[in-house]
Amino acid sequence: MCFKVKVRGIYATALTKLLLDVGFTIVDPSLEVKRRLNLEDSLYEEPDVYVTQDDRDPSRIIVEGASEACKALIDILRREVPCIAVFESKFNPYSIYLATVVAGVDEGILVDIGGVYGLLVGASRTYSIGERILVQVQAPCWSGIPKLSDNIVLRGRFTKISQGFGVEFDPRIRSEEVKMDLARLVERIGLKGFKVYFSAYSTSRPITDIATDLSDILSKYLRISRELNEGNAPRIVEQGVKAFLVEFTGISKAKLDEIRSSTTPTVEGHHSFKCCEDLGKIVDFSEYLIARGFDRKTLSDILRGYVHRSIELGSRVDLIHATLTGRVLKLKPGMVKFFDGRSMIVKRVFTGKGMYDGLNIPISSGDVCYTVIEDGSWFLRHIYLSQDGLKGEYINVNTPPEILPGRVRYLDLAVDVVKTSDGDVRIVDLEELERFLSEGVIGRDLYELAIAKAREAEDGLKSGWKSADEILRYIEFI
Repeated sequence: MCFKVKVRGIYATALTKLLLDVGFTIVDPSLEVKRRLNLEDSLYEEPDVYVTQDDRDPSRIIVEGASEACKALIDILRREVPCIAVFESKFNPYSIYLATVVAGVDEGILVDIGGVYGLLVGASRTYSIGERILVQVQAPCWSGIPKLSDNIVLRGRFTKISQGFGVEFDPRIRSEEVKMDLARLVERIGLKGFKVYFSAYSTSRPITDIATDLSDILSKYLRISRELNEGNAPRIVEQGVKAFLVEFTGISKAKLDEIRSSTTPTVEGHHSFKCCEDLGKIVDFSEYLIARGFDRKTLSDILRGYVHRSIELGSRVDLIHATLTGRVLKLKPGMVKFFDGRSMIVKRVFTGKGMYDGLNIPISSGDVCYTVIEDGSWFLRHIYLSQDGLKGEYINVNTPPEILPGRVRYLDLAVDVVKTSDGDVRIVDLEELERFLSEGVIGRDLYELAIAKAREAEDGLKSGWKSADEILRYIEFI
């Protein structure tokens, strides 16, 4: 494996160790990762693929870069890290299209990029309907239509250029002499009318390599600019890079905990707890103690107990419902009615309208839902009640929930089990689960687990589980 990868974020140590072990070359590691993995001689070059933590959701990473490198890395994650979900960007970031202007809308300008629409945001000038225009995809697009820019940015190995003026440097380029040499190179090549950016990787390359890089991307820029007057529109002009979003479940994070613990002191639940900003410092302190001889298992139990004690009866809890479509839904919040460190009962009261999924019966104002959540379980059991009594039960099949202060997070596995008020039990949405398998969102391991758990829930509702009446009587007692 000769691909170069740069890794950042809370999973950096575990993923770096995993990728090193299978043959990837690590470039530009953080100082902490270099120390933990003895990477003093690591390369400082432009990577083939970047791995970063998703800024909007710490349970996810973004993999972005050259197509073959991304696919190789995703294959490794599928093989080595259990129970992940993978979403491919519908449009390659930095792709360039020769588009036609369709209409102005409140958010920007709607353009046709070839049978589909994109949204041009922050246009540099006014455009006419039907006008040909070069646009570039700004970022990965997991759903909806892509956001576009008419300021085309081209990236080389060590540099990038865009419309504008001036020279910018990566903050890690501190030498004024180096900056002057690079600025003179821009003048010599004749990059008037362009903004030029030099990455930190340019400092380790001969000036001739940097000159070649700039000349190559300038030639590409001029070639792409000529497309405005050549050929048919709309169509793609430049392919851009691949991008994938990877969801790490609680089981995935436990595996990454194991990998990380082989290189540095790591408490059990490290990556789950690190996703909760309020717990970061106490996790760091616990691992500081492990490094000084304290027992890992004892400290892990103490930390988990501390987290559970912070979840108070009557406190609010959000249900963070990650889906196999890539969306993350925050369900109606509830109130903790019971929690003993393993089992939790959450009460939610509905005020709006709509329908209960699977049961296909209307939601009425004042309806109550009691949700039974168990640590390590592949189910969430929802019991729906109205003033007239039981409306039905809905068993959500999902990865074991991560129970943290103020929230419970899990990955919904599409397939569910319902029990109507007259006792009919059935599995629903199997075809959705099969579609996500065929699309590559999940692997066969997670697919087969979901099927097995759905059948287990079906059997449990028919016979073996406590009845809804028993649970409700217990709730009244507590």
